[in-house]
Amino acid sequence: MPITVEKDKVVAVGDILNDRRRSLADRFRALFTLRNIGGQTAIDCITACFSDPSALLKHELAYCLGQMQDTYATPALVTVLKDVTQEPMVRHEAGIMLFVNTFIHQNCRVTDRERQYKQQTDTCNMQSLLVLSKNII
Repeated sequence: MPITVEKDKVVAVGDILNDRRRSLADRFRALFTLRNIGGQTAIDCITACFSDPSALLKHELAYCLGQMQDTYATPALVTVLKDVTQEPMVRHEAGIMLFVNTFIHQNCRVTDRERQYKQQTDTCNMQSLLVLSKNII
């Protein structure tokens, strides 16, 4: 559940996250602060950063969106997963977080397709993640 923080303060933290002139350490602190605050404004600030050139930062953006366990983040995770211009590790993390959160929120049963996916040795198989996302959204 999100904590109560004034919207302008959340946006100010989001501005730090999205400021490429700031150090990665500052930006990661801003990301984790937004994750802890939660809510739609925080998710919007995090989502806006997926155009950043740092694959490491974008991987953590996806991870934090998943940790927030908020269905408002689902469209952003789907967009990142489907975006072939994103680095594979970023898309992979978005897919994993999408998969995990969908089951958390929908209490879905594991289907044969998910069992097949879990048996794959290539956990970065984007096609499998795309198939899963189409079946669970």
